[in-house]
Amino acid sequence: MTSTDPHEMFINYQSRHQRNLFALILTLVPNWNDAEEILQETSIVLWRKFSEFQPGTSYMAWASRVAHYEIFKFRDRQKRGEQLLGDELIELIAAQTVAMSAQLEDQDLALRDCLKKLRMADRKLIKSRYYRGTSANTLAVSLGRSVESVCNSLRRIRTDLLHCVQREQTMQR
Repeated sequence: MTSTDPHEMFINYQSRHQRNLFALILTLVPNWNDAEEILQETSIVLWRKFSEFQPGTSYMAWASRVAHYEIFKFRDRQKRGEQLLGDELIELIAAQTVAMSAQLEDQDLALRDCLKKLRMADRKLIKSRYYRGTSANTLAVSLGRSVESVCNSLRRIRTDLLHCVQREQTMQR
């Protein structure tokens, strides 16, 4: 994060993590409209309390804890008889989500570093296939290679990335 403007920082963090935050909420509150309402309330609280967030820590873990409290507040407003999940189960899921989100953020950072280490041709192939969604067939035609050759290259690159991410994470421990 290069900006020091809190408004810009919040927007960057929130836009990067909002989809995962909504997925978490939707897992715990299976009604789409209710989950959207809770996401809006969570976003408001995150904005109001953003000064309490410590840059360098996991935004998703912090936002997940806030969402967790907003889910409880929402559930308190609902009739108890309609709830599918008990409070204890929600506590357990929320705790595991926070732990997993920190791990996923670490993996994401390691993957970004590993992508930078790839040869330019390999990086272009990965970006074309996975960022742009170009099919292996289309890539093969555009590169003048067989589909099997492109698939083998992608498999090799994915394996290299996996090993690189594992090394990066081992070094961080």
